[in-house]
Amino acid sequence: MKPTELASCVITDEYGRVLLLHRVVDEIGHWELPGGLVDEDQAPAEAAAQALLTQLDVRVSVRAELGKEAFEQAGDDYLSHWFAADIVQGTPVITDSDNFDDADYFEFEDIPALALSVDLQILFEKIQNGDIVLDPGDGTYF
Repeated sequence: MKPTELASCVITDEYGRVLLLHRVVDEIGHWELPGGLVDEDQAPAEAAAQALLTQLDVRVSVRAELGKEAFEQAGDDYLSHWFAADIVQGTPVITDSDNFDDADYFEFEDIPALALSVDLQILFEKIQNGDIVLDPGDGTYF
């Protein structure tokens, strides 16, 4: 069976902090990158950009694909695509309050202390191992 494809964007502010969304799940929830499901006839980068418009009312420019990884969660198979993107229009405001209750920018070193989605845990580990390098566009690196 084909895995469910996900696409999300790594967006940083002028201080290099990463934008995360807090998903309402049960009573605890978790933090994740903004993004969503990839439709069958949709390119992952297009799906990621569309999700940001839907979730946060911002238009983004996708700069680069950072990587992708297959994983399993609760018996289901997923394939997550990660993109570096810049906000080109709008200011992030949660527009999907049924699924999200907070959006905030976090210092990279503070992210491990948060309750994270599985795909963000995988991405974070790849960044820590040097398998993926983030460049927010101004030449600085995490």
